[in-house]
Amino acid sequence: MRHAPRPIVDCQGEIGRLRSGPGECEGSVRSRPFRPSRGGGLRAVGSENAVPDSAFPPPSHFFSRPAPASIRPTTNPLAGPASRVRGSGRNAGSADALRCSWFEGGTAISQTIAPQPGPTAAGDLERRVADILDGLGEGFITFDLAWRITYCNRAAATHLGLDPETALGQVIWDLVDNPPEGALRRFLARAMAERITAEEEVPSDLHPGRWLQFRVFPLHDGLCLNFRDVTERRAQAQRERAQAERLAQLESRRAFMLEVADTLRALSDPEQILAAAARLLGERLGAARTGYAQISEDGARMVILGDWSRGDVERLTGVTLSLDIFGSEALATLKADRPLLIRDVTTDPRTAAFAEGYRGVQVGALLDVPLVREGRLEAFVFSSCPEPHAWTPEDVALAEDVAARTWSALGRARSEIALRESEARFRAMADSAPAPVWVTSAAGGIEFVNRAFSELAGKSPEELMGNAWLALMHPEDLQRVGPVREAALAELTPFNWTARFRGADGQYRWMRASSQPRFDSSGAFQGYVGIAMDVTDARRAQERQQLLINELNHRVKNTLATVQSLAHQTLREGMVTREARDRFTDRLLALSAAHNVLTRENWESAELSEIAREAVRPYNDPQAPRVLLEGPTARVAPNVALAVSMALHELATNAVKYGALSVPGGRVAVAWRFAPAGDAVELEWRETGGPPVTPPEGRGSGFGSRLLIQGLAAELGAPAELDYRPEGVVCRLRAPLAR
Repeated sequence: MRHAPRPIVDCQGEIGRLRSGPGECEGSVRSRPFRPSRGGGLRAVGSENAVPDSAFPPPSHFFSRPAPASIRPTTNPLAGPASRVRGSGRNAGSADALRCSWFEGGTAISQTIAPQPGPTAAGDLERRVADILDGLGEGFITFDLAWRITYCNRAAATHLGLDPETALGQVIWDLVDNPPEGALRRFLARAMAERITAEEEVPSDLHPGRWLQFRVFPLHDGLCLNFRDVTERRAQAQRERAQAERLAQLESRRAFMLEVADTLRALSDPEQILAAAARLLGERLGAARTGYAQISEDGARMVILGDWSRGDVERLTGVTLSLDIFGSEALATLKADRPLLIRDVTTDPRTAAFAEGYRGVQVGALLDVPLVREGRLEAFVFSSCPEPHAWTPEDVALAEDVAARTWSALGRARSEIALRESEARFRAMADSAPAPVWVTSAAGGIEFVNRAFSELAGKSPEELMGNAWLALMHPEDLQRVGPVREAALAELTPFNWTARFRGADGQYRWMRASSQPRFDSSGAFQGYVGIAMDVTDARRAQERQQLLINELNHRVKNTLATVQSLAHQTLREGMVTREARDRFTDRLLALSAAHNVLTRENWESAELSEIAREAVRPYNDPQAPRVLLEGPTARVAPNVALAVSMALHELATNAVKYGALSVPGGRVAVAWRFAPAGDAVELEWRETGGPPVTPPEGRGSGFGSRLLIQGLAAELGAPAELDYRPEGVVCRLRAPLAR
């Protein structure tokens, strides 16, 4: 942008420099001081080449003609925005000459203008100087020591409201209405009195709202004043300063909000978040107290969850206050989701009636930013001062930004706390479960296992993450379960399976598992949660039950065969006597007693001593036992137990009828010991104190004898040995031990 040239006239009356923006145009006119002539023109005082007054044109000539084109500064594209034009010295052989140099089209041009003898040359020189000063576009005026105008160019005359034809020789203060205290008059008076060069920008006294840049320097007989209108430049500078200030404010605010965000992001405790946000906002706003208030469920009270205050103001954290202290109008503003800005609670019509309540909590001015959700006021961030305070729009915007970030940080922290609490509850519940529990990711890998799972596998939870658990499954079952798992994962459906897992002891145990897909609130698949039950014992029980059923079928058949044999032997030849019925009943009871023992032992095996005790119990007196039992602890199989029971029953029945138990002094000793091979016990029945024994006629002709010698041989693995000694019967039999 090209600026108008700016002339400077030195104390010798020379035209010094012509400024043109960043570049300069310099020239020099060596002349005498100008004085007004009697004819209204100007003349050079003391000039060696004096000319008559008629040679100088009247002042109006200087205000009407533009500067000659040959003297106007031009733009040089090689030299920058403005060309530097330099005039120098006097012309050789001329007392008064003007030499000017400038650039046009990148070419240096130099021209010497010398006055020619006679009035025409002098007039041309004066006109050229006047045209130059008029073409500058700035005010240019000179005074003598008595403040009489000695020269005034067109711009100065226009600004001062002067008539160029009548102004010369007149006192400036008689022509211009400027009080002694005016900016222009004070500026010129100081320069005149101190004979100094000065520069100053002051508001115009003649044109309110306009600003002028004054430059003044002394002449040998007065002052030279140069001025120009800088209103637009000042306005532009002011706009630039305002923009710079705004940018600085925005940068400062951005840096502050980054500090708030970084500070709150690093915190996870709601109380710490509130305290940090309140402190940062309070210090930024210069408030006395800032904080966060939560509205109660009934909407009648507020609880200060966290606040910050400077030293002379009391903190209110934990205090509950009634919302009535706000007043209905102020509260309505908050409920309408609009910031509440009160500069003075005593004068604001919304709070004036409640000023006493505000003063009770040291509030003279307040700025509240509400949080409204679904039409309900839930909380607000407050800032206050105990004295009136002029909140700015920037303060309101800043408070709103901090409030938004605070609520976001609080929501995040509370969600994280709720999630941690939920996870803690789940972990506590899962760890207290006796069965293995696990949670997988959406990809299928395990993310969590409970204590039971870890104990079952004998590995730490970390070792079971991902798909490590698949290595614990029996290879045969993995081939079967793998496709089922992959199909369920592809369709996001529940699935159940039963497989063997290798436990901490290296043994495989049967597990029945159930897996259910889990989804978040948006319906996105999150993975599976599963639980497994150890069904090893159940499967063994099932197998044992089936075995028992098969064994029961076999035993029932055997028992029925035994009963059939008892009936056949007892009731042979169609004879049904009372004695036969009683004997048949006793044998059935003996068989039943053996069944009772086996039932208590789940038909797995029976203790030999218990079988013997139940078999002889009907024939033995607990108060004065006559049948003595003695032997080590030994367990026999169910079929052996039944055989031993029937054998002892037949021996006891025979002893009661014919042997040792038929007389009061008789005794029976039943003793057993382990066989040398350790696979059986050798049992002996020995009678003493009874009547003399004689062998029966026809060996083995009785049922009891046939049962001992023949009937039980299959169950015991060998027939019993009967020895009819005179002092008492002795019977020996072998009973295999249970495996």
